[in-house]
Amino acid sequence: MAAAAFHTTASFKALQKAGFNQQKTFAILDAVLVLETHNNAELATKHDLNNLEQRLEHKIDKVQTELNHLGAKLTIRLGAIVVGTATLLPYLTDLLHLPRP
Repeated sequence: MAAAAFHTTASFKALQKAGFNQQKTFAILDAVLVLETHNNAELATKHDLNNLEQRLEHKIDKVQTELNHLGAKLTIRLGAIVVGTATLLPYLTDLLHLPRP
């Protein structure tokens, strides 16, 4: 939601009507304008949020791809361990004189 615009002239007239002299009115309005400028600098626009969303989606896609790749590598390694164990098991049982399963 966009911030409401600050109306200097209307505020000036309202402060003068409330009894503030010109010097105090300018000081108050200057302070308000500084605060408004600072606050607006901190706001993200819709465009900023869309850019952030696209960057985050891209990074998430990269992480998902990397996780899939690592999962495939892990599956291959575990498969090799299972095959190696199954291959060596008969030799180990003979070597250690254990009953075969």
